[in-house]
Amino acid sequence: YALTGGIVTNHGGDGAGRNAADVYETLSRDAEAEEIYGRLVEDQPLHWKNHYWYGRFLYRKGNLKAAASALERAHELSPEADEPITLLGFCHLAAGDLEKARRDFEEALALDPGPRAQHRLGLAHYYAHDFEKSLELWSQVVSADPESAAAHGDVADALRQLGRTDEARRHYRTALELYARAPGSEADRDAWRAQVLASDGRCREATTQIERILGEHPGDSSFLYYGALTASRCGLDERAAELVLESIGGGNVVSIWFDPDLAKVRRDPRVHRPL
Repeated sequence: YALTGGIVTNHGGDGAGRNAADVYETLSRDAEAEEIYGRLVEDQPLHWKNHYWYGRFLYRKGNLKAAASALERAHELSPEADEPITLLGFCHLAAGDLEKARRDFEEALALDPGPRAQHRLGLAHYYAHDFEKSLELWSQVVSADPESAAAHGDVADALRQLGRTDEARRHYRTALELYARAPGSEADRDAWRAQVLASDGRCREATTQIERILGEHPGDSSFLYYGALTASRCGLDERAAELVLESIGGGNVVSIWFDPDLAKVRRDPRVHRPL
């Protein structure tokens, strides 16, 4: 597909069209990308992948209502594919509807059982404060992949919320050991480690580490979120509120809105209004 004088022309089928739209989006030429996706859906309305890719695009642009509509159509056309219902779950999560997100993730898990689907469903339960269910699901992820630092961290979070402090600490320490040799950038590893250290009660080490990362990567919404979690878990509510406000400015909303560790920060009027 290409755009010539405002007209979309087909030079290679649906796959080529989706790739072309993806390139336009990468170049921040969203109007042209959306025009191609719209033509794909119009030309091949029974091809579920066209609706799915269009829904992905709309989701990334924050148009959640339109994204959900496209993804629902993709799911109707291919009910055996897990991709549309999974992303539909994230749409509902981003829209604040935990119950619909949970149902979507349950269906996705039934279609494609595995650790990633279990993690997503566990997250929906965790955000809904159903910590027993999230622990059950995340424990299965640890059993399937005992070398996953993130999985041990998830289990530890659920145990901590349930007041099972000693068990949580064991999993946090396992997570820290595993994360030291995990792939990825050093900054990503250290930011994640900081909030785990805070959960383990090692607040001086945690805050020193996260403040260094925030100084090296100003404005990064993910690091700001980890910074807010670190501060909140260490009882530094003022600092947590400052970091949450900055992270919201960078586009991070869903995790902040639901994370149980930030409940006190969310009640701060300075945070609640912009959130």
